[in-house]
Amino acid sequence: MATALITVASFVAVSHPATYKATSKLLGSWIASSDGLPKMGGLVLHAVVFIFLVGLLMHLFSGRKSGFSPAEIDADVTDGVGPDAWFKQLGNKQMGPDTTARKPDRMF
Repeated sequence: MATALITVASFVAVSHPATYKATSKLLGSWIASSDGLPKMGGLVLHAVVFIFLVGLLMHLFSGRKSGFSPAEIDADVTDGVGPDAWFKQLGNKQMGPDTTARKPDRMF
């Protein structure tokens, strides 16, 4: 929920006509018209600013960096679920005509 609010607030601030007017006064008329209507250069500039602004705010205000806590990740690794447990259950059973079940070198 917080990420949606950060994104919406950033979009409203960056895309507001008053922001285009202020940016146009600072950087020149290639950003927007005197009415605050954006030109192509202004749209590109404001899109880049929006991306960086949202990324920065997400980094600063987001408490969790992923959907899992380290304790949850450790529990999943050790609870007998996953590729290691599956290969232990399979043992040396044949998976095809000439292949045996073995742990792959790389997972993804």
